[in-house]
Amino acid sequence: MRLSPGIFKELGRELIHAKMHPTKRQRALGDRAFKAHFSLCSVGCSDLWFELKTLENAEVSKEFLCAKPCHLLWTLFFFHVYSNEEVNANFIGVTPKTFRKHTWCVIDALNVLSGKIVISIFYNEFEIKQEN
Repeated sequence: MRLSPGIFKELGRELIHAKMHPTKRQRALGDRAFKAHFSLCSVGCSDLWFELKTLENAEVSKEFLCAKPCHLLWTLFFFHVYSNEEVNANFIGVTPKTFRKHTWCVIDALNVLSGKIVISIFYNEFEIKQEN
């Protein structure tokens, strides 16, 4: 099942504004702010999540089968900021252990997918390679 880009935008808004007082949170999150935190647009996140979830169960860890879309955003944030787990976990609002568990199961799934996709960092889009 493909999730809409709007779902990823909403999840991103919740993550970015989590520590703000509710009256100061913005109602919407622009594409520029989304890319500034996750290095990928919401459409790219939707496409990537779809590709990850279509991997065979035998190819990914059993922990990834329970992964949620927000865990992909955590992982993209980790890649973009590349800070230590304490800082990233504090930003997300979870413990370092929880952050590590979910981030690394998504990283492992991305590793499996890496042989099947080409990521264009200039356009934030994906191309599916044909297997030889």
